[in-house]
Amino acid sequence: MNEITENKKIVIRNSIWLLFSEGFGKGISFLMTIIVARYLLVDDYGKFTFIFAYVTIFSFVADFGISTWIIREIAKNREIASSYISKLTTLKLLLAILTLIIVVLSAFLITKDMRMVGLIFLAGLQMVINSFSDFIRSCFRAYEKMQFETISRIVQGVLLFLSVGAAILLKMPIFYLILGYSISSLVSLIFNFILFHYNFVAIKLKLDKAFIKKTMVVVWPFAFSILLTQIYYQVDTVQVNLITNDYQTGIYSAAYAIIFALLSITMVAYNSSFPTFSRIYIQSKEKFYNSIHRASFFTIIFSFLICLAFFLASPLIINLIYGQDYLGSVAILRVLTISIFFLLVNTLYSQAILIMNHQREYFNTVFIGVLLNFLLNFLTIYYFQALGAALTTLLTSIIITIMFITKFKTLRKKDLETI
Repeated sequence: MNEITENKKIVIRNSIWLLFSEGFGKGISFLMTIIVARYLLVDDYGKFTFIFAYVTIFSFVADFGISTWIIREIAKNREIASSYISKLTTLKLLLAILTLIIVVLSAFLITKDMRMVGLIFLAGLQMVINSFSDFIRSCFRAYEKMQFETISRIVQGVLLFLSVGAAILLKMPIFYLILGYSISSLVSLIFNFILFHYNFVAIKLKLDKAFIKKTMVVVWPFAFSILLTQIYYQVDTVQVNLITNDYQTGIYSAAYAIIFALLSITMVAYNSSFPTFSRIYIQSKEKFYNSIHRASFFTIIFSFLICLAFFLASPLIINLIYGQDYLGSVAILRVLTISIFFLLVNTLYSQAILIMNHQREYFNTVFIGVLLNFLLNFLTIYYFQALGAALTTLLTSIIITIMFITKFKTLRKKDLETI
């Protein structure tokens, strides 16, 4: 009984640390988005967001699902931690080099401007550095010491605020803003390395070809999941920029940043409820499906009210956060707000499908949605510019919601028949 009580305390304590860490990380990120957007012209902000959206798509190569996989492996057996972390650090170093090569070579395919290629390389460097920090934070989670992750995110947030803030105060161009992001990420990585080295195990470089081959075979599904996620969240910004111009990218990114912040807040509730629903499913399938039914009712009501408020207040929100230069974002924000309603609803059913151990159905649906979104963007952005990307997001959100609800009902019927 004492062991059970202690486990509950650990879970509660780590959940609180994790919520604070995620909240601070997302909060400082959104704050920096506002500061940078208000400092730059709309066109320059469009270029700035395009660069980061573009390199983020390649982050799946830099991580390749290793950060997710290591949590499970170390949690199962702490004795392998030192060996695994050292070998995986070496693997991530190789992946980082590969990622930067891919980022730079692909940059030459989309632009002949060497200054733009340089900015993309610098942002890519910041991305791979962050990938290393995320890897160390995953190790903190594996040891169930989320307070170290929170400290890590606070330090990086403060460094980011100071470095980018200094560039803005000195009225520096985009290069120095991105340099500020890179410097804060590098100093944060050094801090994370020292924090982990002295509190857990020493990290050394160990090249083990057999281990690398084995690991790559195991982690590729995680990498594929990351790729789908990055494409879904970043490809709109990239396509808007490549098909239209920096201004359209700027007003789209401004609206999208608000939606992403809203989504991040609501996802905290979903993530915290995931373990509870998982436990209920093991205890009683009927109780689980009843719980999902009740949760769907409250989700629909809550999502509708929140989205209605954002829809009506869109002009005020844009003007308050970004200023009058970004009023072109109002229509985009309204369309994206409607899509968020469907996304919040389908997230409940998609998580339920994962709890029911039907990962293939989940990934098939997400893949169809991502592919449809990518293809339709070429048509809608061409005719409606940035608003077209928002319309595509709305359409694909509706389709994915219908697919997830349909799959959930079919799987529920089969599942209950086996009782």
